[in-house]
Amino acid sequence: MNLNEMRRFGVEVEFFSPQSREELASKIYRETGIEIHCVGYTNRDTNLWRLKPDSSLTAVRRNGTYYYPMELVTPILHGEEDMQTLKKIVAILNEDGYVDRQTGLHVHVDVASADVKELRRFCCYAGKYERAINKILPRSRRESRWARNHLDEDSSLDNYYDQLTGHSSKESLLGHRAFNGSGTRYMKWNFDNYWRTGTVENRAHSGTTDPDKVENWVRLVQGIIQRNFAAKQIMSTKIGSIASTYTTKHMLDDLVKNQVITAGTRKFYTNRYEVLNNEVCR
Repeated sequence: MNLNEMRRFGVEVEFFSPQSREELASKIYRETGIEIHCVGYTNRDTNLWRLKPDSSLTAVRRNGTYYYPMELVTPILHGEEDMQTLKKIVAILNEDGYVDRQTGLHVHVDVASADVKELRRFCCYAGKYERAINKILPRSRRESRWARNHLDEDSSLDNYYDQLTGHSSKESLLGHRAFNGSGTRYMKWNFDNYWRTGTVENRAHSGTTDPDKVENWVRLVQGIIQRNFAAKQIMSTKIGSIASTYTTKHMLDDLVKNQVITAGTRKFYTNRYEVLNNEVCR
């Protein structure tokens, strides 16, 4: 699906660079004409492209050179033109940037207009396909303390669905222990800022400065949200199924069938599955 038909989004790219933020911002401006503002960590100006320090990361030394932690934060984006701009900037970060297990890629999507039924459908889907999504992530990210799972691998989906059905308000639904009961925002799908910004944040992806990985993850996250908000009912589950029942192939095929991701995005993640799991995607 074309991003012009989808929701506003923002991206945070955590990485290390041997250059200072000011040097990197100057390089991006020279090569793209886009001004990058070097700001403090608490800056929330969503109209600016920003480079922030990241105190949650520890500098690393590689081949005698120190790489310093920082974070690229986009303004509010929408549409293909903004996507191409994002890819150009990330490609520059990729020239000498570095990522490791400390880093992550976070995608924020506008869901402010959603009603409680749409949010419930999404929350059910997030549980049903949590392990399917994990299978297209590096093993180090599947159980990351910075992006915790919502359900245990053997959790009953019947019970999970029943619990979510019992919540009639957004406050009650998003306060369910699977999404907020741990008292932390470090969940794979984070609604911590929903009441302030109307967004949900996906924190699942490992750190990357690969523009193709960034683009396809944004498209997948958008597709998952769109799939459930456009549905007429909650996706069914087989009686007795658990969180690890449903496969990556099933999820990708469903998203393509409902025209919320392209066959190209499905192929990208089918290939990623094979690389990360060393077996045929199924």
